[in-house]
Amino acid sequence: MALDIQIGDLFNATAGKRCLVVHGCNAQGVMGSGFAKVVKDLHPEAFLAYKQVHRRRGLKLGQVVVWENPYEGRSIANAITQEFYGREPYRQYVSYDAVVLGMQNVCKFVDQHMPGTTIHLPLIGGGLGGGERKRLIAIFEAVFHAHDATLWIKEDEQ
Repeated sequence: MALDIQIGDLFNATAGKRCLVVHGCNAQGVMGSGFAKVVKDLHPEAFLAYKQVHRRRGLKLGQVVVWENPYEGRSIANAITQEFYGREPYRQYVSYDAVVLGMQNVCKFVDQHMPGTTIHLPLIGGGLGGGERKRLIAIFEAVFHAHDATLWIKEDEQ
């Protein structure tokens, strides 16, 4: 297995499929923009799971909060890849170490709780997170080498 890279809309491609969608989140308990906002709007239960952990214990870089869809559809993994968020130009919010640890934790979760499940992810940290695309892709290729994973690049991110 290897990381598959596709151009298109992750949510259209995974509609109605049993899979795990992984996305990057901040440790502040907020999903107000970018891909996280789309997740929050489409799957409010995934946001609630993330928010509950934030309220109870706080969130740490590399941590993953999974909401498993009880209806056999798309489940969501909220990976904490940024301590903070913002829109300052040229600022990097994503932590590469947190991306590595978070994706490793996703793999462990899938192996233990959802064996055989396909993993789908956007370019975590590459948009509002300010991360370097090539470095992020190299991380995803290294971590997901033994898993069925697809990285989705939006048409306008090519």
